[in-house]
Amino acid sequence: MSHKVTIKVSPDIVEAELKTADPEQVAYVSKYLTRSNCPTHVKVHVTAEVHRVLSLMVAANAQTGATIGGYLTAIVLDHFAKNADLMKRIFEDSREELFL
Repeated sequence: MSHKVTIKVSPDIVEAELKTADPEQVAYVSKYLTRSNCPTHVKVHVTAEVHRVLSLMVAANAQTGATIGGYLTAIVLDHFAKNADLMKRIFEDSREELFL
């Protein structure tokens, strides 16, 4: 998605406008809203508002093959990557390894 095309049609004229997509938007969609392989299906409960936002973002990017599960997984994995050291320190009293 490097460009956005807007087409206006009226009885007298057809206008087309091509705009370059915002690089931040392109990067976000590439990172979070692309097809994801989720081989397992585990039920996760989220608030209605979180589900609403996830659903709208996935629907707005349907052409990428994104799913709510894939979007949510990408967000959580990004959070883990950014906060792994802190999460490990918080979890260090446990007998299990937090990240394998």
